[in-house]
Formats: sequence, C-alpha cells, structure tokens
Amino acid sequence: MASIPSAPVQKLTEVIADSQARADQLFVPLDHPHHGTMEVVGAPFHLSETPPTVRTPAPEFGQHTEEVLLASGYTHGKRSNNSSRTESYRFVGSGRFRREEPVPPKSVICVS
Repeated sequence: MASIPSAPVQKLTEVIADSQARADQLFVPLDHPHHGTMEVVGAPFHLSETPPTVRTPAPEFGQHTEEVLLASGYTHGKRSNNSSRTESYRFVGSGRFRREEPVPPKSVICVS
C-alpha cells in the first residue's frame, strides 16, 4: 500500500506554537516603526548562498495610495472644468481607478 504524505490540520495558534515551524524559522522578529518589535512570517524556504530576509514591514492601509495616484497621472485636488467640485478617485482593482461623484450630505430632520 502506498503512503500518502499528510499532516494534521492546525489552528493558527497551534501553528505559531509548533516546534517544527519554530525550528524552520518560519517566524522572524521585525522592528516596525509604529508597532515596535513584532513577529512576522518569514520565508518558507532557505537557500544556502542567498538566505531570505524580511527587510521592511508590510505597508499600512492606504500608505501608498497617494504615490500610486500621482504616478498614474492624478493630481492633488483636481477640479472639474465647469464646477468648483473636487473630483475623487477610488481604487477598483487591477491597477484601475474610477472617478466617484461626491455624495451629498444627508439631511437630518429632528421632530420634537
């Protein structure tokens, strides 16, 4: 009978505490500029002549949005030709941005 490679399915907390994952250096310390020292997932492979390193933390949410928009040709506070409205753009995936119409504020009616 042929054997099939297998392993137990683990919860995230079990993976983090797993002695084999620790021995394989799957988690490495990283100094984050805003959050201090934290453990992050390292490379799942190690090469003898070019060992992997984690050099920078993952970007914060929205950290590079402005750079991407500027590189795509958008400018700060772009105004419509016939209006004083400021146009806004939203990332829609695959490197595309879509112009969004401003949402008018909702009226609130208080009845006493």
